[in-house]
Amino acid sequence: MENSEETNTGSAEAGKPENSFSYPPKYEKPDDRGNILIKSVASLAIYLLAGYFFFPSYKILLLVTLVVLIHEMGHFLAMKFYGYNDLGVFLSPVSAYVSGNKREVSPKQSAVIILAGRCPELLSASFYCLLEEANRMLNWRAFSIHKPDCCLCCST
Repeated sequence: MENSEETNTGSAEAGKPENSFSYPPKYEKPDDRGNILIKSVASLAIYLLAGYFFFPSYKILLLVTLVVLIHEMGHFLAMKFYGYNDLGVFLSPVSAYVSGNKREVSPKQSAVIILAGRCPELLSASFYCLLEEANRMLNWRAFSIHKPDCCLCCST
């Protein structure tokens, strides 16, 4: 009888417990992929509504919103390139950010993601400058944003 008790105790000590469960239980994140899109669209709507009261013209509001969205899309595309999950763009009246999940991020990836916001802005500003220069050289008044006598810089 002593031998049978020793074998039972020996098997329990060898790492084979009778009840196999882990404590604490592993957290299972709910699937929020559909909610991220809804939250992003809702934040854009709130941003536009709040901006309507802060900006004197809806044209300025749309221009600022376009610049902010172009900036955040740079971050979004860089995060997508590096394999982030659950990406979403969120706007508030004072800031905007892109959120996503990834287990390991290298310093290089982090730097590229941070700098990626400026790249689309620089490209669109360069395109605008080239378009304005072409308008000036070819005298395309239909595509020009500036009127000839609107300010000192345009009255040459």
